[in-house]
Amino acid sequence: MTQAELTLVDLRAQVKAALSGMSCTVPFQVRERWNRQELSGAVVTYAEKDNRSTECSVVDELSYQIDIWAQERGEVTALCAAVNTAMLNLGLKRQEKREDVAEDGLRHCALVFGGRVDKRFMRWID
Repeated sequence: MTQAELTLVDLRAQVKAALSGMSCTVPFQVRERWNRQELSGAVVTYAEKDNRSTECSVVDELSYQIDIWAQERGEVTALCAAVNTAMLNLGLKRQEKREDVAEDGLRHCALVFGGRVDKRFMRWID
């Protein structure tokens, strides 16, 4: 087996950089995980949802869940658009979008983006 075949892909740093670099009228924080601390403004969290091998030994399938938490629906909507643009520009495809209101009244949107990665070059492929 080659080194590429043995590599376990972790592109959370690329996802974080894309989220941190987003342009949005709503001020926000980016966190890898949200531990339900006091909310001060909008929070965007990210986590790896799935990471699996494919039939091609140098290609893996990955997905990342991006959660948006804010007080107002308009803030969530604006951040959703910014997240969507940032992840699509990174080369991922949107696989899912869900919205709800938490028990404490916070607005929440969960987005899942994913794609295939060529492990030889660590780049998203279509």
